[in-house]
Amino acid sequence: MKQAILPLLYLFFSINTHGQGGTVIIEGQILGYDSVKTIEYSLSEYYELGTFTRIKPDSQGKFIIKREIPKTSFFSLIYLQDDTYHSCKLIVEPGGYYSFISSGRNKNDLKHHTPDVYSLYTIENNAYLKRDLGQMYYNLIDNNTMGFIYRSDWDLMNPDSLIPTLKKRINSQLSLFRELLDTGEINQRFYDIAKLNVEYTQAYRLATTIYSTWISERYSIDDSIVRNKLIGIYPEIFAMYPVNKEVNLQFYNGFDKYVDLYLTYLSDCEDGKFRPRKKKGDAATEPLMNSDGHLNEQAHSTYRLLKSMNNMASYGLNAGAYGREVLEMNPDMDIEIRNLYDRLLAKVDEFDKLAEIDFPDGIIILDEQKPITSFDQLQEVLANKPALVDIWGTWCIPCRLQFQYQNRLKIFLQRYEIQIVYIAYEYGNSRQKWENIVKGYKLEGFHFIANELFTSDFEKYAGKIIKFPTYLIIDKNGNIVESDAYFPSQADELINQLKQELNL
Repeated sequence: MKQAILPLLYLFFSINTHGQGGTVIIEGQILGYDSVKTIEYSLSEYYELGTFTRIKPDSQGKFIIKREIPKTSFFSLIYLQDDTYHSCKLIVEPGGYYSFISSGRNKNDLKHHTPDVYSLYTIENNAYLKRDLGQMYYNLIDNNTMGFIYRSDWDLMNPDSLIPTLKKRINSQLSLFRELLDTGEINQRFYDIAKLNVEYTQAYRLATTIYSTWISERYSIDDSIVRNKLIGIYPEIFAMYPVNKEVNLQFYNGFDKYVDLYLTYLSDCEDGKFRPRKKKGDAATEPLMNSDGHLNEQAHSTYRLLKSMNNMASYGLNAGAYGREVLEMNPDMDIEIRNLYDRLLAKVDEFDKLAEIDFPDGIIILDEQKPITSFDQLQEVLANKPALVDIWGTWCIPCRLQFQYQNRLKIFLQRYEIQIVYIAYEYGNSRQKWENIVKGYKLEGFHFIANELFTSDFEKYAGKIIKFPTYLIIDKNGNIVESDAYFPSQADELINQLKQELNL
């Protein structure tokens, strides 16, 4: 079954220079358009920020975008197809012309790798393909920030190999872009952006792998010598690739997350020794609270902007207060970013008011009295009735996007007495945020936050490490009969699957 893990696109991609002035032209086509209702895009000089505009492709999935841009920017595209969120980033220049065709990707590829990217040219009405290597190599830079995915990429039991491996991987990727720069296939601006992303992506990947290995029981290493050597390497990474580097780090898509690691490292240092600790409080805002005095002006401004925007978008704790503080610090903020800020702040204010109301009827919180620690305990609650299980997290935007489709299932689930269970995987102390989202979306059914005991036990029964979102079907005997069910956005397919698996 399909998984919404924000994969990238198969692209046929071209660059030309017949755009005039500051106008950028982007032409595209979504193949298999029958399941794609709308697409959303943004153009921003910041990798992760920008106002998203919704457009509807024509009957063949084609669209064209013409926009004025003042400088080198990032074009971001996202759409939902076959229960998979497809996203893409392109580097675009004023006066440039870009075209691509999206045909999706291998949805089972956990690492989100982008396939080949091509240029499309036409000669005497005969189309042929030519690789646009610059954009192709750039899209192959895997910018995913889920560090645990990459643990197998590093020989953690051999710490002395890690820094040489890091350097080797960076040099290998950069050599591709240096060749293109030398031959004139990419300009210096493109190279600088690509170099930044190659270096800091690999640095982030190693740093977050070491950190998660140290603090997570799931990935713990018993050998104390090895553990100490790993932690000794951690500050080396930040020395090689500093957060205060005098370059425009806003062009690195994971800059705020990399700074999070750096600030966490500083907070865990005592007497020159690094002692990682499990955090208390909201994981999204703790590094932000400790950012003063550790970053230069440029890095601090970019970090707080990216951090506060992402925090508001995910309804993080104190998101409104931090957002207003950043506004006060940046009175000359770009008008587009300011408009996005204002809209996010309004949503955050509305969201925060939910803390003042009670849970609506039909919402049952299972762990108010005591935690659910095993799958057997959940089965007792279900009381020999079938269930649809929704695995989600407050930080998971695709999870929240699926909530809008739940009403399409409501009548069917009630008719056949199928219960719905929402199990939240959370990090840090975000219970109030979790409660507000449950209230805001009026998610009728059973709810609880999974602890480590339940997570381990449940994944044993499910036979998989849970991705987000994931939907499972449990029969009346308490058996997981489908561990990768369709999403609510595909209500017809999910209903047929429920009928088949539950013999309705």
